[in-house]
Amino acid sequence: MIYDRVLLGLCLVMGSTALKAQEENFFNRQFPGFQLLFASPSVEIENFYQSSEGFVVMFNSLDPRTIGSSFVVFSREHLPGDTLTITCIPALRNTSFWSEDGWFFYRPEFVRDKLCSSSYKTQKVIMFQVSDNKVQNLSCKSDVKTTSSGKNQRSDTYRFKEYTLVKSASKNEIEMSLNGTFSLKRSRKQLDETSFSPEIVFKHYIRDSVAIIFDTNRKLIYRFINGFLRQTISVENLSAAPYELDLLYDDIKKQIYVREGKANCAEVLYRCSPTQLTELSITLANAQPDHTTTKVPLKRAMRISDNVLYSVMKLKEGDKSFDGLFYTDLSKF
Repeated sequence: MIYDRVLLGLCLVMGSTALKAQEENFFNRQFPGFQLLFASPSVEIENFYQSSEGFVVMFNSLDPRTIGSSFVVFSREHLPGDTLTITCIPALRNTSFWSEDGWFFYRPEFVRDKLCSSSYKTQKVIMFQVSDNKVQNLSCKSDVKTTSSGKNQRSDTYRFKEYTLVKSASKNEIEMSLNGTFSLKRSRKQLDETSFSPEIVFKHYIRDSVAIIFDTNRKLIYRFINGFLRQTISVENLSAAPYELDLLYDDIKKQIYVREGKANCAEVLYRCSPTQLTELSITLANAQPDHTTTKVPLKRAMRISDNVLYSVMKLKEGDKSFDGLFYTDLSKF
């Protein structure tokens, strides 16, 4: 395993003399109102998640000689700390990196790292925590169960502090249930092929005592606190398809947001309340088309915390383009 507890050995735009001189005009012209946190012409930012101390950014190298995925830890003050690099074949979708209950998890296509035993028969997951701006408790585990028929089946049950979330899909029906009491179901007849999956139809956010489920097909948002349904919010005036919508939640300000991202169109962010949906006058990047279909937009990673919006957006300079992680204060909008 290549694990260096050092600052990034990559090009941080903040420290680049060439770009820093033109930083203010260059970035404000493309994304007015945003500040740049991190960028590099040599990597593609896949996803990022927040921790209690800051957040962790995942990126893949664009150099074909480098096989693997890397993670950099940022503090709340936006200072970079540890860098963790895993030798692996990166996952095709950024949904393979997630955070639950203080832990970070990454499921690559195939792990070549010494941390995990190499095997094509079992899917491996890298897991770690963050403390004092450093990666802690790094380990590897198997995440696939072998059924009696010999087929591999990934677990679809997620346990949190206050909730048990179960997602399942059969040939003709998908379902999401919370604590075995609240359940949502959709049949194949109710949905088109591009949205027939629990991940698309039932977007969710769960942390500690709060659970939010967004039924994107019926445009309804359910908020649970301590296991009880407290609010049902309608966003029926949104005309977007289920796969064009995402749920965002500011757990510090207790604020729900809805994100709309049609392929090759600028994304739109809405602030949601029980009585109204407010579109924010903020300039966001275009949602990019997914590599598997021209219909489903592959939206870049975005998080909101304490009225601050963090978003990965594509920068362009001449005929070159590269990823940047930006942030802005939503209280201005």
